[in-house]
Amino acid sequence: MADSWLTTAAALGRTSAPPVLWSAALVIGVAYVARAAAREGLDPRVAYWAGVVAVVIGLLGAWALGQAVYGSGSSAYGGLLAGTVAALLFVWARRQPVWAYADALTPAGALGYAVARLGCFFNGDDYGVAASGFFSVRYRPGTEAYDAQVAHGLIAPGAAWSSPILATQLLHAALGLAIFFLLRRPRRPAGRRLALFAVFYGVGRFAVEIVRGDARRCLGPLSIHQVISLGLIVVGALAISRQRRRGWASEQMPTSIAPPGVAVGVAGGGELDSEAAAR
Repeated sequence: MADSWLTTAAALGRTSAPPVLWSAALVIGVAYVARAAAREGLDPRVAYWAGVVAVVIGLLGAWALGQAVYGSGSSAYGGLLAGTVAALLFVWARRQPVWAYADALTPAGALGYAVARLGCFFNGDDYGVAASGFFSVRYRPGTEAYDAQVAHGLIAPGAAWSSPILATQLLHAALGLAIFFLLRRPRRPAGRRLALFAVFYGVGRFAVEIVRGDARRCLGPLSIHQVISLGLIVVGALAISRQRRRGWASEQMPTSIAPPGVAVGVAGGGELDSEAAAR
């Protein structure tokens, strides 16, 4: 079988790999954001707890959207959206520069996402359309991919393997890893990395949804996740456009008259740096 290498890997890791990788994704994400915050001159303790908040609320958001869309399981989009909003609100409540911390959180979220998607591969969920060749995989009974094919009459009940399908989980993992490497370096102005993430992830997720075998259509040919992706792309593009159009306080205000403690801020607003905000 041309798909034997991925099929063998999925079968060997079916039981133990998913919980290990999902747990590792959470730990890696939180640890990286604290390290990134320290490197960028932010308080790593605030970043750490913002990461923890993002994880806890993100898990709830993932479960909620998964129940709404699929009737079971979780949805990564729900986790990303709920976790991001919760983390930003936490930073705002601590009177810290929201968009600076958002930028530190962004690559950590992309890295954690990539690792978590590897767990999805071994678990046999978030699977792709029928395919053959080097990047296809077959699953054993008890996985979502196998059960879906039985339910749709694509394989007989009791078959040893599912028919070969595209390993879209690995496409998701590659997307997260690519975004991580693109956004791990600081960018100006504050908030730019979060806006770029919205565009990059929205475009990538929209494309991967085309070859997802479990996509639920909600607006003509578009799945619910493609609709969300389009919204994310628009929001990210508008944020970048606004940043470029309005400029930032540090570029527009002469240093001779700029009040001390004013950091270049959020798209449109100006925001106190952490020292000034603490006062």
